[in-house]
Amino acid sequence: MDEYANYVVQFIIATDYLEEHRREIIQKVILTNVLKFSQARFASHVLEKSLIFASPKCLFAIIEEIFVTSNANNCRDTLNVMLFDQFGNYVIQRLLEILIEVKNGNRPGDPIWFDLLAKRLIENEQHLFKYSSGKKIIEVLEVEIGPFSENENHH
Repeated sequence: MDEYANYVVQFIIATDYLEEHRREIIQKVILTNVLKFSQARFASHVLEKSLIFASPKCLFAIIEEIFVTSNANNCRDTLNVMLFDQFGNYVIQRLLEILIEVKNGNRPGDPIWFDLLAKRLIENEQHLFKYSSGKKIIEVLEVEIGPFSENENHH
């Protein structure tokens, strides 16, 4: 979460010959703090880097953390909190890009992950359109799957 140290952690995560350390950082630090890190300016960059360089197994664990865990404070699930957070929405944008790669067979993983995210984004479409970052998420999704709103005048 440190303004400077996050760059060191990002370097470790992005460096192939440090893969063992990457896995350990993701499993022991990132996975237990996905929501917390997604809402912190510098830690959100580390989380994004983790999504990019995670093994399929680690990526699945992060995705499960985002989709399954709920935020005890206000009963909203982690995904919804992240979608509408000033830093968390960037993590979701990165996740969407990665899951498009998985869906298109350009990265290992389960294409169902994309379907799960797309379904949740569509459910939140009206709320997302109130924010520029939300509009960007919807636009990326629509490029991938085509328009999905019954009301085509929502733009």
